[in-house]
Amino acid sequence: MVRRRPRPDTLRDLVLGILSERGEPLTVPQLTELLREKGRTVSPGAVFRAIRDLIDRGAARKIWVARAYAAAPGGFTIGLYCRQCGSLHDADGGVAYAALSSLAETHGFKASIYIVEAPGLCHRCASSI
Repeated sequence: MVRRRPRPDTLRDLVLGILSERGEPLTVPQLTELLREKGRTVSPGAVFRAIRDLIDRGAARKIWVARAYAAAPGGFTIGLYCRQCGSLHDADGGVAYAALSSLAETHGFKASIYIVEAPGLCHRCASSI
């Protein structure tokens, strides 16, 4: 009987793991460096392709205000991004998404995706000012 080696983690799996562990938006250069620290030397282009695949699968998302990427929590969430410490908190956005859908429908528009983010300060950073 031939024993098979366990399948090594794919780059996509490693990137998703890092995004999930960190809980903050990360840029491609940051991800590339974190992968290098884990012993995986890859090009930024390979990391970007892995992220694109994760986004296509719904496992990751781009955080536009941070110009970075994060794990996707699923569902209708609003990303609350702290501009000072870089933390990302997800809030239930079901009501906001329903309102956006209704607004679009009122104008005869069918949106394929809604991107809702709120940059500002988290409680910890706001209280330190």
